[in-house]
Amino acid sequence: MRVYPKDISTLEFDKIKAYLTNQCHGVIAQDIVARLKPISDFNEISQLLDEVSEFKTMLATGHALSIDYGMCLIRELNLLRIQGSVLTPDSFYQIKILAENIDITIRFFKSNPGVYPALSARVEGTNYDSRIVSLIDKVIDTDKSVRNNASDELYHIRLLLAAKRNELQRVFARAIQRLSKAGMLIDSEQSIRNGRKVLAIYAEHKRQVKGIIQGISDTGKSVYIEPEETVDLNNAIVELEQQERQEIYRILKELTERLASYHELLSQYQQIISNFDFIYAKAKVAVELNAVKPIIHKHSSLSIKNAVHPLLFLHNKKMNKPTIPLNVELNPHQRILVISGPNAGGKTICLKLAGLIQLMLQSGLLVPVAPESEMGLFQTLMVSIGDTQSIEYELSTYSAHLKMMKHFVLHADKHTLFLIDEFGTGSDPILGGAFAESILEQLAQQKAYGIVTTHYLNLKTLAERTEGIINGSMEFDEERLQPLYRLILGKPGSSYTFAIADRIGIPKSVVERARSLVKKDQYRLENLLRDLQREKQFLAQRIKEQKEEEQKLLQQKKEVLKLKASQEIFIEQEVNKRTRAQLLQIKETEKRLHQLIGQWNKTKDKTKLSQKIAEITMKHQPKKSHPNQIHHETLIKELNDKINIGDEVKVKTLNRIGRVVEVQKKKVVVNINGLPIAYDLSHVIKIERQKSSKESPTPLMNRGVEEKES
Repeated sequence: MRVYPKDISTLEFDKIKAYLTNQCHGVIAQDIVARLKPISDFNEISQLLDEVSEFKTMLATGHALSIDYGMCLIRELNLLRIQGSVLTPDSFYQIKILAENIDITIRFFKSNPGVYPALSARVEGTNYDSRIVSLIDKVIDTDKSVRNNASDELYHIRLLLAAKRNELQRVFARAIQRLSKAGMLIDSEQSIRNGRKVLAIYAEHKRQVKGIIQGISDTGKSVYIEPEETVDLNNAIVELEQQERQEIYRILKELTERLASYHELLSQYQQIISNFDFIYAKAKVAVELNAVKPIIHKHSSLSIKNAVHPLLFLHNKKMNKPTIPLNVELNPHQRILVISGPNAGGKTICLKLAGLIQLMLQSGLLVPVAPESEMGLFQTLMVSIGDTQSIEYELSTYSAHLKMMKHFVLHADKHTLFLIDEFGTGSDPILGGAFAESILEQLAQQKAYGIVTTHYLNLKTLAERTEGIINGSMEFDEERLQPLYRLILGKPGSSYTFAIADRIGIPKSVVERARSLVKKDQYRLENLLRDLQREKQFLAQRIKEQKEEEQKLLQQKKEVLKLKASQEIFIEQEVNKRTRAQLLQIKETEKRLHQLIGQWNKTKDKTKLSQKIAEITMKHQPKKSHPNQIHHETLIKELNDKINIGDEVKVKTLNRIGRVVEVQKKKVVVNINGLPIAYDLSHVIKIERQKSSKESPTPLMNRGVEEKES
């Protein structure tokens, strides 16, 4: 990944690297961090991110690979390459630990097949040679000394040394006893002078003790004498110690030569351990940041959700404060984001967040975003943040800025991500704004991706009318005069210049004078932006309340359906019960009719009998069912007459009145307070005015603006 300028410390990636360095165990991993740079190879980045994700999982499960991550044997391995060099017993012991760590590592991944595929690839094909440990164990003991049986010669020398030292100890003990009785000893403890065992004798008795004077105290009161009877023994011991050193040197030299053939393999072992140390450090940083691997794409794009600035998150974490997440979207349809809003509202943080997270991802680090975030890869990153003044080249701030913009325009393409903070500032607002607009148009034509922060009105309007550029604003609580640090896509933001001035106590006369100096159209737009922001916050609250209400209604619906089901069961049971009763009644009626028909043939007076049969028949005549009139549908349709140029219309989404200046297929352009804005036909309602009216009423928004301006 190409980075311009080379020093992009303004994104504070160096602070991330410093934090990562502190997590490393060894200096080799720290050196890897120092050389860490972003790359653009999709497969390599995916592999690096998978490694960190797997190690993070190991840490979470508490089954991390248990090895010495901080090993650094560069000096020892370099000595192995030099003919005639001899390693120390401690160096051989460290080499043994290195080989054993590789054995542990290989065994760990073999015992967890398929669990950590990316990490397993780090040791795939690596050969653990047990002969390295075997060779060292034959020579070096666990206390990092040369074993007695490292050679027959050394074994024989050390046996003789032990015997001579024991004999010397006995002779010395007799000498101490003798001289002590004579009252010549200052101290009964033996001392060492010039590598020889000596006794401290009073100076006045030095000629009475046979032996060799090895030293005199600073005060001159004591003399250190090697007793005559121990001289030969001391000489023998010194000679044997010299032989021991020579034999140890020979043994270590021979072992060094034998291990020299394993130099390449041992260097591979060292690299593997250091790489795991580096991955371990990245995993620990990921745990601290709650970082994850997002969905990665080869093509350039950026769609981060619930992202937090890593350094701000770590700082707030220490202070026990929450960090507000941001959502940023850059894709082929909206490649450039123009962020506006009040000062100290979070515009620069948002811009830096996007750049820093992209740098981290393409450096193989997990990033603090939601897992469903999607991030593409960029070939080039261009950054213009802060003061670019150059004393060395005698460039002013704006000249240096233009020089950077020249590089942006000449080299940006569809694989470029550019970040520009406070675009166009440093020069005359009108001229600087014009240059900024022209440069942004050019970058948009070159299909580059970017994020820009600005207060310039022309850049906000450019985003509204230019394909591929989208406005964004940082939310601001005007009542409390506090930034909300939330990015809203699709709408430009107000700078809240006059509101902030009012709230912090700038004299009203000064504020009013400033208002009078601002162009009328710009002031109207500022008011419109503030109204839009206010309404957006109001709508957001209403949407939240509506969702809560929908949840309540959904719960009530479930309860109603449950009640309805139980009622239907009850009704069905009741109907069955009544049906059975009616059937019994019908059977009784039929039985009664059969009896009456039987009497019909026997009686002469058939009139009364006919009347009884008629009564029974009418009583049990089935009733006609009436159609159900309860269920009905209500259709609501809002009918508009055809809208023409010059008609007054009401914009439903803004609740504002304006006049139509242009009619398109599915849209109309409405002039509200001198600002023509396009709306969908479905969003406007034609207003009919009485013809007898001589004056059309002043729209509500006009009255509001006039009141503010007055």
